[in-house]
Amino acid sequence: HSETENDGRQLMYERLQNIQDVASQNDAKVVFVFVPAPVQACEPDRLAYYPRNVDLNDTTLFDTNLPQRLIADVAQSLNVPLYDLRDMLSSSAECYYQPHNIHWTVAGHQTVAEYLTDVLIRDGYLP
Repeated sequence: HSETENDGRQLMYERLQNIQDVASQNDAKVVFVFVPAPVQACEPDRLAYYPRNVDLNDTTLFDTNLPQRLIADVAQSLNVPLYDLRDMLSSSAECYYQPHNIHWTVAGHQTVAEYLTDVLIRDGYLP
């Protein structure tokens, strides 16, 4: 890891630690929700802006699990639950991201809202 990358990781950890501290002081609960990049949840050919000459499966150039590992490490060290939407968003034949930008479709918003409502109720974060 470069020094800049390590500095960024440390800064992210410190900021999230601050959020956790403020939440604890106010009897609030913190959860992390990891929203994957569109190419982590949809086939590249479903995304008009995806560069066709890039192969994310080339592990010599890309580590598509790096963002999840990073936030999972931080969540674990802060003892904060992490809900990774990658599997849920990629498990459908439907691409829940708009084909011409990085935002969810209406169905994507609805699907994520229903999923998070269910898991947050199940895990005791919502009544």
